[in-house]
Amino acid sequence: MLDVLSKLTSVEKLGLTCDSPVMNKATDCILKLTKLESLKLRSRDLFGQPSDLNLSDMSGVESISDLYLLGSFPGGLPQRDGLPLLPQDLKILTLSMSGLDRVSMEVLGKLEGLEMLNLFAGSYTDPFLNFWEDSFPRLRVLKLWKLENVKQVRVNKTALCCLEDLEIKNCGLLTSVYSLDHIESLKQISLIKVKEELATNIKNGLTGKLFINGKQLATSLSSREVFIKEKQLVPPPPPLRR
Repeated sequence: MLDVLSKLTSVEKLGLTCDSPVMNKATDCILKLTKLESLKLRSRDLFGQPSDLNLSDMSGVESISDLYLLGSFPGGLPQRDGLPLLPQDLKILTLSMSGLDRVSMEVLGKLEGLEMLNLFAGSYTDPFLNFWEDSFPRLRVLKLWKLENVKQVRVNKTALCCLEDLEIKNCGLLTSVYSLDHIESLKQISLIKVKEELATNIKNGLTGKLFINGKQLATSLSSREVFIKEKQLVPPPPPLRR
């Protein structure tokens, strides 16, 4: 497979699943595919379960704009001098089972051209998810799915400054997202199978024109409009009877 892979010099879209020990050699071959625009890499063990992603340095790849990675980074996101060793011109990044921590998220935020970030199941494991100062300056779409450990999200006042669409789905422990109100570009928030407490806290933190499922709840002098879509919210547990 590796002998053939390096010869596919005209391929523009590639999906590849391989064992963890082979992943480094596979990415070495991928570096030679100068026309590659979309790449999906999955690392699995002998039992078909997600395994370690042993990637080569991909920071010099200029053609790849859409990258999907399934597998873990046991030592944290690969980096050099505080910059991730991923294609620097990425527009879309999807991560699953990556096991990122706070430091890795700070490094990831330096992908200045990123426009869409999907953090799926197991991609982030810390209880607190922080978007640091000036991180993700061009990000327009952010999806947080099945982040089972995350309890709180905090957005720095200079982070996510171009965000338009936020989707939170199946994050069962998440109760609060702080500092969304400064994001003037924000147009839509989708909340799917999350706690009612999270929806309430998000509403309370927003000003301007506020719509919930199409119904206008409040109006201010601001021309800003935020649409919040709610679906299958989880109500709080009933009070214990004495």
